[in-house]
Amino acid sequence: FQVRPFEFQGATYHSCEQAYQALKYEPGSQDRDRVAAIRPNVGETDSAHGMRCWNVGQRGRAIREDWDAAKVGAMLAVNRAKYAQHADLAADLLATGTAAIIGGASTSWRFRGEDHGWQRWNGLIQTLIREELREP
Repeated sequence: FQVRPFEFQGATYHSCEQAYQALKYEPGSQDRDRVAAIRPNVGETDSAHGMRCWNVGQRGRAIREDWDAAKVGAMLAVNRAKYAQHADLAADLLATGTAAIIGGASTSWRFRGEDHGWQRWNGLIQTLIREELREP
């Protein structure tokens, strides 16, 4: 739930969680706009901000029909944007070398008869981006 503002598809988001929760809704919908309008509160921890974005994101109605198929790609895209706009974060990720990256405990879902968990996917996303950053 790291709070680091970045631009994505013409909007400023304060965390990847915020962008992800906004992207699950149809463009131009009130649900997307509601999530995109969230700002970190003074003194709010990154975790509290992320949970607030997650909670708001659970209440919408205009979820994209393709969301189950698109959600991992959306999380990858917003993380790529964050690292592209924050050289210090990219350097921190590269500094992990070849260590295994495992995401923190998180939610899961079922898609096409298989269970998927964000703990696994977030680790894979960070590992992929680390490899992309290494490429010349």
